[in-house]
Amino acid sequence: MPLWLFAALSVAAFASAATLRIADSLLPEIAAEFSTTPGAAAAGVLTTFTVAYGVIQIAFGPIGDRFGKVKTIATASLLSVLASIGCALATDLDQISLARIVAGATAGGVIPLCLAWIGDVVTFENRQRALARFLLGQIFGLAAGQALGGLIGDAFGWRTAFLMLAGLYLLGGVAPFVALRLHPALDGSGATGPAGRIHPRVALARPRVRVVLITVFLEGAAMYGAFSYVGTDLQQRFGVSVAAAGMLLTAFAFGALGYALAVGRLVAAMSRSRIALLGSFALAAGFMALALVPYLAAALAALMVIGFGFYMLHNSLQTEATQMIPEARGTALAMFAAMLFVGQAAGVALAGPFFDWIGGPPLYLAAAALLPAIAARFARAIARP
Repeated sequence: MPLWLFAALSVAAFASAATLRIADSLLPEIAAEFSTTPGAAAAGVLTTFTVAYGVIQIAFGPIGDRFGKVKTIATASLLSVLASIGCALATDLDQISLARIVAGATAGGVIPLCLAWIGDVVTFENRQRALARFLLGQIFGLAAGQALGGLIGDAFGWRTAFLMLAGLYLLGGVAPFVALRLHPALDGSGATGPAGRIHPRVALARPRVRVVLITVFLEGAAMYGAFSYVGTDLQQRFGVSVAAAGMLLTAFAFGALGYALAVGRLVAAMSRSRIALLGSFALAAGFMALALVPYLAAALAALMVIGFGFYMLHNSLQTEATQMIPEARGTALAMFAAMLFVGQAAGVALAGPFFDWIGGPPLYLAAAALLPAIAARFARAIARP
């Protein structure tokens, strides 16, 4: 695997991951400016983005398989520059909702196709380690989205945070194009003949495909239906500023970084199904602590545990997804990402009214109960030949 192209794609993934979480700590500011509640603002800023991000995968996957994954990633990143500027210029909730739909539609062509490209060039035995290393770009993107979103939003306003994203996407789009200019042969589609254009109905006929897609949908709904409100909950429960909430949320990214550093030992010591199951238990413990312990330091530790546990579970799902339709990995990862982000959107939308009514802790307890059950079903399925 060429490391310089791996690094270039990590830059694009960094920008896309920052987009996913940048609005978490900005919800109170956006809600105040547009005279609405955090739950209603989340529906416009978070839910619209995740729905668009998920739905667009159906198009981006086959496009990447046919025309080249790296070229598609770079093009999507450059289009995201314009979408981010549109978010910054919005003057009401309807406008920012529309801009976030466009942002989700353009950003959707980045991370799933990066994962599919890794699946093309790395053997299955080494793939979970490679995917975990690729997580570093996403992890630092999440940290930048959460921390810099809060810091910039606090100091210069939420619009400046979206302008920062535009700059990140510009770099994320240019770097892969430069890499392709040097070595265009590395953008092979990885799919050949009619199999590269597999029909979703044919794919869904495979039991393994159905298990992975249903699991990632439920994981997205349970995880992000609770986690998307953590930044706002920290501000409400502990009285911290927008910037402080953003900095605290980076603990999740540091927990994920811990997993990326430990993945080699974990893969050598246990099966993928066991890693997924233990990750769900860590998630449950972290969410329970976040709900029940009334100290800010404990919330920080809980967020790190949640980050570590989530990527134990999700990286196991990602690895399985890269092999569920090997003849059309772009399409496979597109379906995977679509189900993840539609699940996220459903979770955030369902949880919003409950958050406005009863706050964050009950949502965290619900996630703690659901995630181990979801992971147990997945672990049983992939343990079978």
